[in-house]
Amino acid sequence: MKYLYILLITILFSDYKVSEYTNIINITVLFGLILISFTNWKKIELYSFQKQTILSKLFIIFLILLFISYLRSNIDSSSVTYSYYKIIIIIIMIFATLSVIFELVKQDDKKNVDDEKLFFFFITIPITFIVSNYIFELLSIDIFDYKKNYPQIGFSEMLRSLFGLEIQRLPLPLTSGVNNYGSFLGASAIISVTFYSTTKIKKFKKYSLIFFILSIFGLLILDMRSSLLAIIFIVICNRFLKDLNHLKITGLFISFISFLPILLVLTSFLVTNSQYLDFLSRNSEDLATGNNRNILWALSLNELISFKMNHLIGFGEFGQVGSKVSSLWAKDFSIFSNSEYVSTHNILLQLILDIGYIGLFVYYTLIIVASRTIRKMYITTKNRNLLVLQNFIFYFAFVGGTESLNYHNATFWMFIFTFVIIIYLNKKMSTNHQLFQTEGIKS
Repeated sequence: MKYLYILLITILFSDYKVSEYTNIINITVLFGLILISFTNWKKIELYSFQKQTILSKLFIIFLILLFISYLRSNIDSSSVTYSYYKIIIIIIMIFATLSVIFELVKQDDKKNVDDEKLFFFFITIPITFIVSNYIFELLSIDIFDYKKNYPQIGFSEMLRSLFGLEIQRLPLPLTSGVNNYGSFLGASAIISVTFYSTTKIKKFKKYSLIFFILSIFGLLILDMRSSLLAIIFIVICNRFLKDLNHLKITGLFISFISFLPILLVLTSFLVTNSQYLDFLSRNSEDLATGNNRNILWALSLNELISFKMNHLIGFGEFGQVGSKVSSLWAKDFSIFSNSEYVSTHNILLQLILDIGYIGLFVYYTLIIVASRTIRKMYITTKNRNLLVLQNFIFYFAFVGGTESLNYHNATFWMFIFTFVIIIYLNKKMSTNHQLFQTEGIKS
């Protein structure tokens, strides 16, 4: 049953056009998940979200704010039907994740969680989607015509500089954009390499290494520099910290991770003439302007200087359109159709425009509380596989500095999965004397 869930969830990972909300594939999969979920309704442990700690409450509040933003969407072709459709997908995704967790729980009196299988499932979901993209690409199947309609944005400079390969930066068949999919590949890479370092099962080590290589290969093709920097940064941190017990997660540390990529972009002009970083630059102005992110951030901040009530609650989904700030940068991205929908390329600014300062506060508090919860579970269980969840949060915060990850895309689905698993494990630990089957055994 769990393999069927993985397959169905993977299909829903694919990006779909706004005008295609009745796409037969997505609708069929959606109702398939609903039907299968109802068969497990009495088995699944929905108590994870009942009488829970502040973490689950924050998660629910965050989702409610996102749902409201969908209903207030600024997409011209959007409708109430489509907004409800997106809300239902998220709810079903949560239920499907819990259903898979149930399948992985040891069926005995204690019902301890098989941590190795749980975290292997966690890294299997993204790689299934990635491999599906590679297969469609090799078969030259462009389901949604994304590649045909995507503008020419250049070649992968890293592949050209390092290996002499001329490969264009284009989305793969199941993805609508290079940056969104690149962020997802980075997420897959960091959780795969983390699980490789923590798992005690040789078979899982082999698979996670393969998953990591496939993800890195995709990042090089798409020329995703921020994702690669995030992976390097997190791996270095892990080497110094050794385990979660040495890391006291604070708001200051999360803030540092979130603003570090912003600082790197804003100071990138200092190394524009460095011959050692030529392989990172796509053109003469690329590093100097942060690939035009400086423009997006400056105009977004200019909008927020004069306080408006909408800044408190947001303008709804695609708030850059609702606030009209994107009309100021549309001309700079004219190679894209509907250039006014180009995001702020920063999750903090995007959250303010979409769900306001209130939403930003909830998001920030959510990731801080989640990090502290993971550390608390580690102190209790000494299970290093928990580092997989923590590293994903670090990655999401880091890459969110240069990308808007709060929309319906594969990286956002991983965000949902991560928090559902954390909430489930936290609830399990509060009701069980022993959380994992391998508890207390260090890898």
